[in-house]
Amino acid sequence: MNSAMRFNKLLFNLLMVMVLATPALALDVHVKVSSQKVDFGLEFGPEYLLDGDPTTAWAVGKASSGVGQWMEFSFPLPVQVVKLGIFNGHQGEGQFEEYRRIRSGRIIYPDGQETKFWLRDEPGEQVILCPIRPIKSLKIV
Repeated sequence: MNSAMRFNKLLFNLLMVMVLATPALALDVHVKVSSQKVDFGLEFGPEYLLDGDPTTAWAVGKASSGVGQWMEFSFPLPVQVVKLGIFNGHQGEGQFEEYRRIRSGRIIYPDGQETKFWLRDEPGEQVILCPIRPIKSLKIV
């Protein structure tokens, strides 16, 4: 391998390390959801999924148990998602008991593989470990 090829490989590896070490808030992440709740003029849209504020929330818009509702995250470059931090339910003061919460779900990767998870019915962050591999999107159902 000549020096130009080694330099290009090194540059690519450095760029990948920078991308993989960047938190989701710093990336240009595109978020789609199956539905969203609008309640008394308040919105519970997808923009609240990655806003860094646990007192805001996304809520589904359909009057159902929530089964089958989803959120999808797409990244501009492949990233390695090592873990997901989920605040189950609305974390705003006095809001946790007012809204439905997730009991279990699936993380679906672009290649069709899935990771199942279960959440406790309590406020605070819960962490889900993910298989480490480069992906450009993931869907949580």
